[in-house]
Amino acid sequence: MQCQSPLTGTSFSLPAYRFENRRVTALLGGGDNLWHTLMDVTGPGIIRHMWFTFHPEAYEFGRQTLLRIFWDDESEPSVLSPLGDFFCVPFGLTGKEYRIDSYFISLAPRNGLNCYFPMPFARRAVVQVLLPKPSPGGFYFQADYQLCPQGLPAEWEQLRFHAHYRMENPTETYGHNYLILDAEGSGYVVGTSCGIRRRQEQPDVWCHGGGDSIYIDGETNPHILHGIGAEDFFGHSLGVDTYSGSWIGAPYVHWTAPGEPFHDLVLYRFFYHDPLRFESSIRQTLGAMGDSISSVAYWYQTEPHRPFFRLPEGAELSPAATVRRLTHDLTLEYEDGWRVFGPVANAEVPFAETLPLEVREEPGARQTYIAGSGENRDTMEVVWKLHTAPRGFLDFNEVMRPRLRTIQLQTGCYAYAVGYVEVPEEMETAVRIGFDDHLRLRVNDAVVLDEEHRTGFAVSVVPVRLRAGRNRILVKLSNEHNTTWRAWVFHFAFVDRSGQRLSALKIRPLGW
Repeated sequence: MQCQSPLTGTSFSLPAYRFENRRVTALLGGGDNLWHTLMDVTGPGIIRHMWFTFHPEAYEFGRQTLLRIFWDDESEPSVLSPLGDFFCVPFGLTGKEYRIDSYFISLAPRNGLNCYFPMPFARRAVVQVLLPKPSPGGFYFQADYQLCPQGLPAEWEQLRFHAHYRMENPTETYGHNYLILDAEGSGYVVGTSCGIRRRQEQPDVWCHGGGDSIYIDGETNPHILHGIGAEDFFGHSLGVDTYSGSWIGAPYVHWTAPGEPFHDLVLYRFFYHDPLRFESSIRQTLGAMGDSISSVAYWYQTEPHRPFFRLPEGAELSPAATVRRLTHDLTLEYEDGWRVFGPVANAEVPFAETLPLEVREEPGARQTYIAGSGENRDTMEVVWKLHTAPRGFLDFNEVMRPRLRTIQLQTGCYAYAVGYVEVPEEMETAVRIGFDDHLRLRVNDAVVLDEEHRTGFAVSVVPVRLRAGRNRILVKLSNEHNTTWRAWVFHFAFVDRSGQRLSALKIRPLGW
């Protein structure tokens, strides 16, 4: 199915189809930790607006109040999220000044929560909430919807609205990006919101955790849709200040005061003119640096959808709760393994100089090098370390950052990655490798690529001959000019003549 966005170009005009306006309201008392049905209507129809508000004393329970929505008698909900996170309020409202003026989500003065995502349904729509116990009384709900006696418009016949919450605390670091969305079907993504809690020891809410990556329809190259950091993906620059616009915003930014342990940051981005379209699957990730991250992805797709995981409850939803990489997360399509060495020297040891380490991998090798210059100059002992490359993407920053005194990546350095691939017989193949700056690639004893990319991250394809048995692959990559956290990465894959990855050829280090 080819999914075209029914939102783009039509949302500001009256629908061309016949419809009947309807409204449903609900009022709940105090919480009892049970699911309550706010809306249960038959279709076909389209929910156009939903409004929620709490008793003023109940806003601290915004994350523990859970929202789920079912379409067309499905057994699995298509919307499953804490109510606060769904409305870009992951840290609650108590004592916080919030205002959200986006096109799809609006937080009006005095805390009216408004949602304007069109939500079509063919047979039935069921909206439910769970109020925690205890919680003060006074939970209000109102929904405006259209019944379509002649059936749903063609553009809405197959698509259903979805929203899914995830949380991880603490996140893993470079090379293990935080997972925002992993969906199968046909449709398009229309938004992402995130709550990031950063530990005080970090000098800034600087969200360059390896960049954002979006994989569409089984794509394995993260640099098709790849960015350089959270504040860039959400449309900000050089940090984040409080702002709310139609498509991007940071409605809440809390900088650490003396004695406070965390920075808090809320970000959203909605896709209207630039929806992320997919025909079979989509996977969206965000770089992480050991922070606490929660998120909600908003998208439309055909049914059935991949079932969501069980939503945490109660204290598990607290921003301070420990939530490890969730068990529902699917394993990556592939994950290579390398042994990494660096950072090595700066201009004092030129890149072109051949070191013994390029010839052999010394078990337990330890060497001392100078990295940086001026006040950032640092002496460090370097050893070989095991490191993974999810989907073939290896970020040297994960290994290098703990060794550097400042958050700014040093320039004039280089590093090595060595791994092995085994084949039953001699074969001709090719390596597709993306990188920035100067890279040298060795296969066994031969240098098969020695090239510089000076205009940013680019891809080279080089033919290689693998001998029967074990083959040694060594990558040497410099970081000469860039000073941002995207600077020191490469993407490696064996490919066939058509450019498709050869999934049977996996990189493994000795001792893996």
